[in-house]
Amino acid sequence: RYRTLGEAARDAKNKTFASSGDLFNNLKFTLLGDPAITLAFPRYQVLTTHINGQPASQVADSVMALQEVRVSGLIADSLGQPLNNFNGWVFPVVLDQPYEKSTLGNDPGSPPARFRVQDRALYRGQVSVTDGKFEFAFLIPRDIDYSEGNMRILYYAADSLSDAQGGYSNLVLAGSDPAPADREGPVIKAFLNDSLFRSGDLTGDRPVLVLRLSDPSGINVLGRGFGHDISVVLDDAQDQPFILNSFFEADANTYQSGSLRFQLPALNDGWHRLRIKAWDLLNNSSEMELSFRVRAAEVLEVETLEAWPNPFRNRVRFVFTHNQNQLPIQAQIELFSLQGQLIKKINGTIIASGNRSYMDWDGRNQQGFPVPNGIYVYRLVLRSANGQTAIRSRQLIRF
Repeated sequence: RYRTLGEAARDAKNKTFASSGDLFNNLKFTLLGDPAITLAFPRYQVLTTHINGQPASQVADSVMALQEVRVSGLIADSLGQPLNNFNGWVFPVVLDQPYEKSTLGNDPGSPPARFRVQDRALYRGQVSVTDGKFEFAFLIPRDIDYSEGNMRILYYAADSLSDAQGGYSNLVLAGSDPAPADREGPVIKAFLNDSLFRSGDLTGDRPVLVLRLSDPSGINVLGRGFGHDISVVLDDAQDQPFILNSFFEADANTYQSGSLRFQLPALNDGWHRLRIKAWDLLNNSSEMELSFRVRAAEVLEVETLEAWPNPFRNRVRFVFTHNQNQLPIQAQIELFSLQGQLIKKINGTIIASGNRSYMDWDGRNQQGFPVPNGIYVYRLVLRSANGQTAIRSRQLIRF
């Protein structure tokens, strides 16, 4: 069983005192809390069973840079017995080899101290677990650390009732495979707040950047090669890029595509531009730009209003852009004949995940009958929670 907090604190102090003999510093640390509590560690364990089809054993498995590595495993109880009724997800993180870092040594009489860490992830994924078993693949990047040391896989798994954890540390790098015939960088799709966004749209002053990345060779998130990062430059501030490697997560059951969400800082009203760059694991890069206009959410604004299709026959969708991301707004569509007669009124409450919203109309009037062919005027009225109103109107043709 796992130690309680009190047992862990006692054992740590005894071990530190026995190994260092530093009684003075040892007495400085104490436990503030319930010593009988045990932390909520996962109940079960995740075991690695095969690497590239070969049984995973105590002997290190050799892999190469630019090689696709296939990993198989299972969920087991504390005795190592497979749990065949475990159906959920496992979240593997593959770490590059350990490397040295140093303390700053910025206190008088405290020289810099070197220590080893293992925190550079080359793959973060989500893999389905069926009947207690799972399998996934990842590609080892060209930027991997070629020095002596072992790579590591960390696991966390969960189903609807329980969870599990585990690790595997017997992956050793042994050279490099020939590079695949891939000379293209990743495909980048960028949005603000949600996938309905289009470059040039209006948004609020705190938009969320959403990136979708895909490449047959996988996406480079290791952060070891010079400049080989998922980076975003705001308004040409080249010396202050946002490095987004740690935000990227691969799609389910693949290393070749994935996504990230990143909260941009508060922005001033006006036009802004994002320059986005990403690399694949062979060090091919791609870039794209995204332009947008910011209007603070305190002032309700509707930028565009369109009807699609227009002309229409049976159904039509009214699409509009606004600056009220994640805020509730009351929306009303009013349709009039050219003589000013009210034909239809559509009401709704919108809590938009982004800044582009829509309302649908079935082409029928207030009495439920299809409207005759002709030209109509439609008007959008938006009302925000703070009482502000924004109005836009356009023409619509039914044939």
